[in-house]
Amino acid sequence: MNVHTPTEPETGISARFFCYFCFLIARPWFKVMKPNNKAGGEKKHALFTAKKLIRMKLNSELFAIAFFLLAAAYNATAQWSGYTPEQYSIKSKIDYPLAGYLNPDFRYTELRTVFGLNGFYNNSATHLDSKTTSNNLSISPAGAITSYSIQNNTRQQSSTSWRIQADASINNNQATSGNTELETRQLDGGTNLYYRTNRRFYSGKRFLETSIETGFNFRSSSFKQETNQGTVVSNKQDNRDLSFTLAPRLLAGTGRLEQTSNAWQAVQLLRELQRVNRLADLPPIEKINVLADEMTRLRNQRGFDYRIKLTSDLVSLDSTLRASGLLAETDVVAFATLNDIWSYAPRPDRASGTRWYAGVESKVAYINNYNHLTQDNTLLEKTDVETTKEYNRQNYNVLAGVVSARPLNTEWQRTFSAEIEVGYGNHLNSADQKTKLRPSANLSTTLEYGFYPNTRTALKAIITTWLSAYSVEYMESFYGIPDRTVSYNNFDAKAATTILMERYLSPTLSFNLHASINYNHTQSDYELTSGQPGFMPAYTSDKKFVVNGGATVVYQIR
Repeated sequence: MNVHTPTEPETGISARFFCYFCFLIARPWFKVMKPNNKAGGEKKHALFTAKKLIRMKLNSELFAIAFFLLAAAYNATAQWSGYTPEQYSIKSKIDYPLAGYLNPDFRYTELRTVFGLNGFYNNSATHLDSKTTSNNLSISPAGAITSYSIQNNTRQQSSTSWRIQADASINNNQATSGNTELETRQLDGGTNLYYRTNRRFYSGKRFLETSIETGFNFRSSSFKQETNQGTVVSNKQDNRDLSFTLAPRLLAGTGRLEQTSNAWQAVQLLRELQRVNRLADLPPIEKINVLADEMTRLRNQRGFDYRIKLTSDLVSLDSTLRASGLLAETDVVAFATLNDIWSYAPRPDRASGTRWYAGVESKVAYINNYNHLTQDNTLLEKTDVETTKEYNRQNYNVLAGVVSARPLNTEWQRTFSAEIEVGYGNHLNSADQKTKLRPSANLSTTLEYGFYPNTRTALKAIITTWLSAYSVEYMESFYGIPDRTVSYNNFDAKAATTILMERYLSPTLSFNLHASINYNHTQSDYELTSGQPGFMPAYTSDKKFVVNGGATVVYQIR
């Protein structure tokens, strides 16, 4: 389909005739009455004639301008009289109600592997009164395997992710200064396992949600330092940290959130085709829905070879545009526009809907810390200290919250979330400090505004608040102090405002700005319940006001 090129319609002749007719009607107003030459009235009539000439001159000019504008408007309207409404509106701005978009059913799974190796070697020497040398070698390998899957249909919304990560670090440093020799060796390594699943089962607008999050972390480090200055001093320290967390959650609620990022990208593609004069028609909502559904299907389709999948995606999108009759021309300009939006344009996180929920959750954590310190001095007795600490933390909460995402229009997005938790828990429990379950309450809110005018610019403003109040009572025995019971009430308040801006200069180069203002206030009141007071503050308060900002330039190798 070719876009109609505007030409002068036949009604243009009658429009010019209308202009001439208006001029003929206005012409008598330009004439001036001849002066009255009666005796005794020449001076007075001359003054009257001059004033009337000026007044009539102004009136005639305004009258002529009004008729000229009327004729021009008539002629311009006549020029478009031969066009259909679709051809006339092709220059209008494409808009789309993102709030009404519903995703088709889809399922997506991805697996990623990441491996890295960092290292450096440094050698330095200084010659002053005595020679000082230093050799430093560091090697740090790391690797991770991650998996992520999502499912979306009318009956279920679910997501599952897991991660296996391992890393190590080897450092060796040798230094000499005069008669002193220092050698330090450090070996550090660990592994991390993480799993999280969330399933929301729908019956109409109501849903039942189950989720579980668990993690296992193990880390071991060995540090050895030897100093030789006539006397050999050796320090060796071994640490092992092991932790396990488990957090199940059961919720019930109403409402649903739908991702609208693909619909937003479909609108951006159509606007770009309109800008380069390759859009044949102003698309109705139904055609935009078809294009957005196809984008959603392709985004959630796996492919082993990126180049083959990209070719398949572009062919599918081109076929969808052709079938909808939206392409005015299928040339290289249309293809380049399609490839640019699909391959390089970022997709901001856009969503629509509101979800209310309430339920129960539990958080359990176990931490084991082992430390072994050995000090060996040729002049002193060898010392060997070995300690093991175990921590058990438990929290049982009742919670309720809301998540609301609303696209105000194609460019603006507003997202709000709030959650309140009330329950019992212990924040610290070890052999030295045995904690009882005490009440706690948390309230958090987030308000975010996003502005996405095109595929190159994104602007966000985020306001977050967090309030926490909990009570702790624990029994302790250390440093020779007999058993004593201490209780304190703690209150935390945090507020932050963050502004983020991203500007993509090219597919691989972007410019980012960020600024934030943070306020933290922590207050604790201590009270001795029983036992000896020893050292114990009665009241602590901490206030912080932090302002951060910066700019970054990111270059990606593709």
